[in-house]
Amino acid sequence: MRMLLALPVVLFSASTLANGGLFLVDDAVITDEGHCSLDAWWTRQNGAGAGTVIPMCTRSGFEWALPVEFAAGNVTSYGLEAKMRLTELSSGSALALSAGGMLARDGHRLEDVFVNLPYSQQWLPWLELHLNLGAVYQYAERNRALSWGAAITAALWPDLALIIESAGISREDPTLAAGLRWQLLERWELDLSYGRELESSSSYVALGFNLAF
Repeated sequence: MRMLLALPVVLFSASTLANGGLFLVDDAVITDEGHCSLDAWWTRQNGAGAGTVIPMCTRSGFEWALPVEFAAGNVTSYGLEAKMRLTELSSGSALALSAGGMLARDGHRLEDVFVNLPYSQQWLPWLELHLNLGAVYQYAERNRALSWGAAITAALWPDLALIIESAGISREDPTLAAGLRWQLLERWELDLSYGRELESSSSYVALGFNLAF
């Protein structure tokens, strides 16, 4: 379902230039109709680790995703998300809409719900811009806030992309991150990212993969 220096201009696959997965900023791409994919990643922050697994499939123009989050070997939360492509323009830009919510496994309490508008613009064959604007409601804090994100994705090589991004909720402690996406095989991608929360100076490392089928 979820930012260069002059580089050689060659043709790259849309998959290499896609965002999503462990990256903070989503793109306007959805899985091909009738197909599925699996995103999974592990994050290490402040000495603790957490995992996320998201199977997703597209039917009738909607991409349905079932995110599950883990920590200390236990499921901590799970949810449901839906995403659809709103527009696709000849200029190389696209707009999508996603919405969903997460439940805490302990007591099955609703943690938060969100809506997001991912926008993607292909500037050059090897360079894309991704912008996110949305809203989130956090039930525990009874807090409504805007969410935002911006990313540049640049192909360094036909199977390797650099992603530089920043995202946050309202004005709270924005995160700046940089990562790589490596397309290992036709259906497999490997992701690596390092991020830092600018106000708290807390940093994290994330490693994940994507499998399309």
